[in-house]
Amino acid sequence: MELEEEAVAAHPEPQAARPTERPQTASPESPSLGQQLAFDLTDTQAITPEAIQAYSDQVSQATQVFTEPILTDQVLEEYLNEDDVTIEAELNEKQTIVKGATWLTFGNIFSRILGAIYVIPWAAWLGADYLNANTLYSAGYQPYALFLAIGTAGFPSAIAKQMAYYHSKKQYRFADQLFKASMIVMSLMGLVTATALFFVAPALAAATPTIDHAAATLVIRSLVPPLVILPVMSLLRGYFQGYNNMVPTAVSQILEQIARVFYMLAATYAVMKLFNGAATTAVIHSTFAAFIGAAVSLVYLIFVYLRRLPMIKALIATDQSRDEFDLMKTLRIMLIDSVPFILVGSGIIIAQNIDTYTFGQIMGYTSSLLRSEIAELYGVLSLDVNKLIMIIISLAIGISLSSLPAITKRFAEQDKEGTGDLIQHVILLFSFVMLPAAVGMASIPTEVYQLFYANGSHSGPGLLVTASYMSIILGLYTILSTILQAMNFRRLSIWHLLIGLVVKVVLQFPLVALFQAQGTFLSTGLAFLVSSLLMWRTIHKSVPLRYNEMTPKLVKMLVGTALMGVSTSIWAQVLNGLMGPVGRGMTFVKVILVVLVGVFVYMTVMALFGLLPILFGSRKKDLQDKMRFFS
Repeated sequence: MELEEEAVAAHPEPQAARPTERPQTASPESPSLGQQLAFDLTDTQAITPEAIQAYSDQVSQATQVFTEPILTDQVLEEYLNEDDVTIEAELNEKQTIVKGATWLTFGNIFSRILGAIYVIPWAAWLGADYLNANTLYSAGYQPYALFLAIGTAGFPSAIAKQMAYYHSKKQYRFADQLFKASMIVMSLMGLVTATALFFVAPALAAATPTIDHAAATLVIRSLVPPLVILPVMSLLRGYFQGYNNMVPTAVSQILEQIARVFYMLAATYAVMKLFNGAATTAVIHSTFAAFIGAAVSLVYLIFVYLRRLPMIKALIATDQSRDEFDLMKTLRIMLIDSVPFILVGSGIIIAQNIDTYTFGQIMGYTSSLLRSEIAELYGVLSLDVNKLIMIIISLAIGISLSSLPAITKRFAEQDKEGTGDLIQHVILLFSFVMLPAAVGMASIPTEVYQLFYANGSHSGPGLLVTASYMSIILGLYTILSTILQAMNFRRLSIWHLLIGLVVKVVLQFPLVALFQAQGTFLSTGLAFLVSSLLMWRTIHKSVPLRYNEMTPKLVKMLVGTALMGVSTSIWAQVLNGLMGPVGRGMTFVKVILVVLVGVFVYMTVMALFGLLPILFGSRKKDLQDKMRFFS
């Protein structure tokens, strides 16, 4: 999903709101912001001057965290020859990090889980054609993901923050002008990237490990329509976030996935079961489902926007600002500001595309496998396994996004000790969740893989083990790159990423030649480990970190994770011995039983070590203190 004084340097620089200038909190009788946003704005009779003023105060109050505009990168200093200005954000409690992106994290994780679950019926209906269909599907989605990242370019996030800044100043006319101009920009970017993907599709398909390049071309081109509308849809999500309201974004994510999966499964069932069609046709419909999902999400967002339009127009009418607004200069600066986001945020996607366009060639040169066997391996590593590990990586993404404003605020205030404390808390929170999730998946790879991919490859469980451990490094990269950008080190984060990608390219051939499909995960893991270490070194040099406090806690988490991994492995073996070979239904039961044991063991160990506050904060503190056994 998720801005700058220099963006507003085009007009006179407004001052940060003084305490006396801040809007008064709404009275108890006034509707909350959430209630007001749910207000039936189509009821024009209800839009009285008093309602407009109350709504304006609530919007301004809700966005007061943005007391400065957004651009924070050194590249903007070079561009404007002015000092960096960093966003202000309010964070009084570390627990806010856990709560800060609840809706966005829920929507993201729900999408990931649904994106993995749909494979169960999809694979069953494809039957013996599943492995080939899997390869085609992945060959289409890898370049599509990269083009989509280019098409949005981090711009919706920049718009969200910049609009929030204008709303905090009650400069609703500026916000509206920026939104409408950005809509044109996003529409053009969607058309450009979609057109580019259409014309380069044959070349991209020819470079993939797929056997049928013509079919791969059709699959890639089926993803052109969603590229046209997704940038606009992303901008609308950013628009609502500019009101400090994450609900429309989360709901639209959920609706998008539900519609996409529904169309995908309905089309696949019709093609394979009702009309006895070709698997390629089913895959083309499955990838085209991205357009259906995006269209449903866009319709929902437009509906919400239109419902709020009367009140938005009323707010614009109250804008008494006399400042001049240079729209084109603001947009140009924001586009420049988006470049680091797209590069750093697309690091994992770029690495996956390196696999897409090198794995088949390397395997063809260095192995005796048939092209069909190489294609099968590629489908497993690029789609089957990645879908599963991205579920747990999305946890890290949610945590990292919610930490950004807090770290930015402390670092901007030159509070290096406070920044270090927040970074330490984020790392501990990440480790608390990520370590057991990754090791837990690695401890029962056969059960998890067979649950989702009954017709999958026999190499899947082994690849899932390696990928599970690699996911810890990818999650760490996500966290550290976000922290660096929050601390205004965007160019450094880009360099660290580029160094890691060079490592990926250098190691790709020898590791794939030696370890085949496992080599892709090894090269990716080592590449992002190098990037993460470089990022950590930058953080270490910039702020003080209390290693004497952090290291013992990390060691305790590793102990708890190891005990959990051993217990789940043993319990899984016991269940296998008791149940023997079972179908998918009983496999699901086994996985749930193993997960429950794993959660119980890990949380018990964390309680005994007194580490539950990392996740739960001060809630039920008396109970947590009673459960603590080790100091």
